[in-house]
Amino acid sequence: KKETAKPTPTPTPAPASTADPKAESKFRHSLAELFEVPLSFTPELKLEQMLTRVLERVLKLIPGADHGAILINDEAEKKLVVKASKPEGKVVVSDSLARRVMEEGHGFILERNLEGGGSLNPKLVKIETGIYAPLLSKEKLLGAIFVDDPERSTPYGEEDMQFLLAVSHYVATIVRNHELQSGLVHNSTMLDRVV
Repeated sequence: KKETAKPTPTPTPAPASTADPKAESKFRHSLAELFEVPLSFTPELKLEQMLTRVLERVLKLIPGADHGAILINDEAEKKLVVKASKPEGKVVVSDSLARRVMEEGHGFILERNLEGGGSLNPKLVKIETGIYAPLLSKEKLLGAIFVDDPERSTPYGEEDMQFLLAVSHYVATIVRNHELQSGLVHNSTMLDRVV
C-alpha cells in the first residue's frame, strides 16, 4: 500500500491572474453557487444542518466528488467530531490526516495506490484519491473538510484543491460565527439569571 500526499500552500481567494481565463471563470462561478447556500439558512437551523447543506453543494461543485465530511475539533473532548457527512454514515475519514492538515495549516491531495504488484490485471487495480483541507479562523484550529470518490481512477487537480481551500475558509467562518452567537446567547442567559 503506497500513500502519498501532495501538500498545497494556503491559497489566495481566487486563482492567480496567470490562470486560464476559463478556469478562473469556473472557479468564480462555483464560489458564487456556494455563497448562495446561506440564503436558505434560518435562525432555528443547527450547525450540523448548515454544514450539511454546504457539503451537499460542495459535492455538486467539485467534479467527481462523491463522498465528503466536515469534522469539527471538540476541545472539551479533545477529539474530532463528524458534524456533516455525505452519504451519511458511509464516509471513511482518516483522523490522523485530518489532524495533519490542521497542524500544518494547508490542504493536500491524497492518492492511495493499492496495487498488489506489477502482475495484477490493470482492471483490478484500485486507486483511491481525495482532498483534505483545514478549517482555520485567525489561526484557531476549528476542524477539517474532506472529499473523495472511492471509485475515482485519477487524482484531483490543483483547481479542485484551490476550490476546497476556499470552501474551508468559508466553512470556518460559518463555524466561528456560530460559536460567537452561541457564546452571546449563553452570556445573555447568565446575565438574565443574575438580574
